[in-house]
Amino acid sequence: MHPTLFTVPGAGWEVQAYGALMGLALLLGWYVTLRLARADLLPTDRVGTLYVVSIVAGILGGRAHWMLQQPTPFEWSRLVALPAGGLSVVGGIFCALVASAIYCARARLPWFAVMDCGAPAFSVGVIIERIGAFLAGADFGAYVGPRDVGYDLAVRYPAGTPVYRFHRVTLDGMDAVSDVASAPVHPTQLYAAGMAVITLLVALWLRRRRRFSGQVFFAVFGLYVIARMIVEEPLRYDAVPDLLGPLRTSMVSALGLCLILAIAYQLRDSRARREDLQQWRGGPWTPGREASQEPAG
Repeated sequence: MHPTLFTVPGAGWEVQAYGALMGLALLLGWYVTLRLARADLLPTDRVGTLYVVSIVAGILGGRAHWMLQQPTPFEWSRLVALPAGGLSVVGGIFCALVASAIYCARARLPWFAVMDCGAPAFSVGVIIERIGAFLAGADFGAYVGPRDVGYDLAVRYPAGTPVYRFHRVTLDGMDAVSDVASAPVHPTQLYAAGMAVITLLVALWLRRRRRFSGQVFFAVFGLYVIARMIVEEPLRYDAVPDLLGPLRTSMVSALGLCLILAIAYQLRDSRARREDLQQWRGGPWTPGREASQEPAG
């Protein structure tokens, strides 16, 4: 793998794969969000500000939540340090959604309409960020033996990577661990990236067929939760033990979240049958129109 993409000639600065691809993910996410916002007759200036606010809140929230789960004391100075794998997805998404809801209320923007623009951008970001994690060796998968399902897709990381150091401690003595490479592991980062590609395609397909604002958001968020529950979390090296029979703690949490999403979707769908919630057709928030009405939902 390639944790360092390249070194700047003359300066000796190493450009890390995770940081570079994270930056690319944020830029592409911004571009996709604004392009879809323009197509949905939303004010791109306010949506652009919303994007920045949500990203900052998501990164800081995800970092803080991750640090609180570590055995080391919480240090404010480490909050802005963003090493590969040092973010909590749950904390990040929660803080980003809360920040976006607050901003939309203040800026008089329809939250669900904006989320329908941000959801495909989120999938784009996941694809690129997970590739960065793969190159950096962060969030790697569990050991997979020759007789295990998925062995043909397994990868080995070279000496010096986090995976290799972890295996030298936990799997030392096994023939699978050599002096130059780790034992074979599931490429969970690429599994997640592949699922995000599918989610992105579903989002783009659904945007052309949606019946109400928020439908794309619910679909993307639901598919993302399911992908983490079934594909990524159970196959990671740090997967938590089983909690209820074959279900892990993360799976139970994901099932609960899926239930909440299903109920919220049904409520939104029922409301859309009684009133017009196709907010991508424009409203008082649309540039050039008089802001004489309150945005619906």
